[in-house]
Amino acid sequence: MKYKMVFAIINTMDRKSIIDGLISKGYHATQLNSIGGFTGKESICIIVITNESNVNDVILTMKENSVSRKIEVPEDRQAIIADGIDRAELLSAKISGTVVSVIDVDEFIHINDLLDKI
Repeated sequence: MKYKMVFAIINTMDRKSIIDGLISKGYHATQLNSIGGFTGKESICIIVITNESNVNDVILTMKENSVSRKIEVPEDRQAIIADGIDRAELLSAKISGTVVSVIDVDEFIHINDLLDKI
């Protein structure tokens, strides 16, 4: 069986709806707090390891439960952003609700299964 890791960086405001959506479909999700990206604000990383055949459903569930928002870009972050961008464009930005990476998983081990064999 082939496994994939779906690694998503989401807006903190979408955390509950995405986690609830995944759990309602039987997926197990791990969440990690993070800071960074374009705005330098808090975000959540969600990790789901699943069968390769479920990846599209996991991504669709995240998409259905996340929202794009227009946010104010903090002044200290504006100085870091690439030169050549009009300052008026830096005052606010439309931020995607979720950014997803899908990563191959070579091996998936349940530690409890190993301990039972000892």
